[in-house]
Amino acid sequence: MLRAEPSRSVFHSQQAAEKAIKAFLTFHQIAFRRTHNLTDLGSQCAAADSSLEPVLREVEALTDYASAFRYPDAPYEPDDAEAAEAQALAAKLCEEMHRRLDKSVESE
Repeated sequence: MLRAEPSRSVFHSQQAAEKAIKAFLTFHQIAFRRTHNLTDLGSQCAAADSSLEPVLREVEALTDYASAFRYPDAPYEPDDAEAAEAQALAAKLCEEMHRRLDKSVESE
């Protein structure tokens, strides 16, 4: 999918990051508003665990992908390199969140 449709890939990268953040917040029983803004959601995560701040800052750049390429008037078409970078950022966050949640579950 990455090579065939980079615009879809960046959207799904944003969605993966958003869902990982929301899973972390839900696990920690932290209420959040309906938003795709990774900066806002990330600040809530960082308030619960400040060591997440560096990776959360990195994924903030994915926020615009939630809507920028979903409609015909997209500002441009992302290339394969941009899609690969978005995918790598999302994967990094997902792995970090998975590790934290596994650790939290094990300590219960």
